[in-house]
Amino acid sequence: MYVALRSGGVLQLPLCCLLSAVSAVIAAGPLSPAQAQQVEAAQQEAGEVEEGEFHKNTLSLFLGGVTNTEIDKTGFAIGADYERRLSQLWGIGLLAELTVGDERPRDFVLAVPVSLHPYRGWRFIVAPGFEIKPPVASEGVEAAESEETELEGLLRLGVSYEFEIGRYAIAPEFDVDFVKFEEIVLVYGIAFGIGF
Repeated sequence: MYVALRSGGVLQLPLCCLLSAVSAVIAAGPLSPAQAQQVEAAQQEAGEVEEGEFHKNTLSLFLGGVTNTEIDKTGFAIGADYERRLSQLWGIGLLAELTVGDERPRDFVLAVPVSLHPYRGWRFIVAPGFEIKPPVASEGVEAAESEETELEGLLRLGVSYEFEIGRYAIAPEFDVDFVKFEEIVLVYGIAFGIGF
């Protein structure tokens, strides 16, 4: 006698195999604390996280655009972000972002984001840091000769939503940088992350 486990008889098992498997599970009883720890360690190693749990560390690659609203310049941004989760709600990390292109509004950003994870995949950040701006060319003088690069303080406020696929995540992200509280720079794009 066979038992069909899927409709249409795609997968069939002999009834005796099914009964012996069920009886083995019942006879084994609940997991001991040591066995439960081994199962949990194996799940963490494989990158599996249950509902309500989170990865302690996340490393992300960011690809997107940067627009400086004061000088009306836009560039392509590539960045990296590391986050260490302190709890289910809070995380802290480090982010570095490079802007490329001829008309780039800045060269480099380095900041320390403090993250809030209030619900599911939502992430809000506050990140104090600084930006390095390229030299500005003036009339008759090339940019390299005009002045040195500028180092300016900034505060980044951002929001993203992470779509998790196992230990991987894809997150649309939107940030607003307040540079010296005088300039506003918009940063937008997609982050590709891995949790471990």
